[in-house]
Order: sequence, then structure tokens, then C-alpha cells
Amino acid sequence: MENGIYYIDTIDRPKFTMGLRSDNIIHITLKDGVEVNQKIQDELVQVFLELRQGCTIKIPAVIKMGEFISIVDDIPMKQLHDISEMILCIIICAENAGHRLLANFYNTKFQPLNEYIIVKDFDQAIAYAKSKLDENDANSKVGN
Repeated sequence: MENGIYYIDTIDRPKFTMGLRSDNIIHITLKDGVEVNQKIQDELVQVFLELRQGCTIKIPAVIKMGEFISIVDDIPMKQLHDISEMILCIIICAENAGHRLLANFYNTKFQPLNEYIIVKDFDQAIAYAKSKLDENDANSKVGN
């Protein structure tokens, strides 16, 4: 638990773990050796929707990768586009050159609809996610 932050709910699957933190950040950890393909994407979307049930705000997603991750290059993006209205931004923790190459490939190939950034470590990703939540909160109060 970091500064009073805890996980409201966590779902562990064979290829990834996804949790909703008490600060309204979705944290996804792709496990070692995962090939990101249509099946994994479908499962990620399903778990995201399950965790965010009842949540009415856009939330950031922080993705941390294990070792030896690969991405197939023919993933249809329809499902991700369908949930893009629920996501504030996508933040990828690219802790090494291999992760950065994969994250850049994904961004170039699939062009996510949401803001998509790559950072060097988890703490930086969480700090950015919190700043986006604060910015979104401030913007929603303008004119009220």
C-alpha cells in the first residue's frame, strides 16, 4: 500500500493481473512471456469493464510489462475503440529498450484513440495518471 492507496478489486488471470486502485487508476501487469493477441485483448476489455462497473468517470490505465512480451500485428481495434470513452489515458511503463520498442510499435501500428504515453518506471506512470485525474477533475468543475 502506497500512501494509503489500496486495491479496491483485483482480478488475476493466467496472462495478466488487473486491479482498480482506490485513487481510480487501473493497473495492468502483463505477465512474463505473454503474446498480446485478440484473445488477450478480449479478456483485458472484459476485465476492465468488470472492474470499472459503477465508475462514472474516465480513468487512466497504467500498463506494466513482464519480460519477453510480444504483440501480434493483426489485432482488430474495435473493442478498444468501443471502450475509449471510459479511458482517460494509457500509460505504458517501458522499463527497458525492448519494452519501449514494443510500446512504440503498438502506438504506431494501432494508433489508440486515447492519449498514449510511454514512461520509464511505475512511479512516473502513477504520478502522470494522478496528474491527468486532477486535470480532468479541474476541467469538469469549470463553469459549475
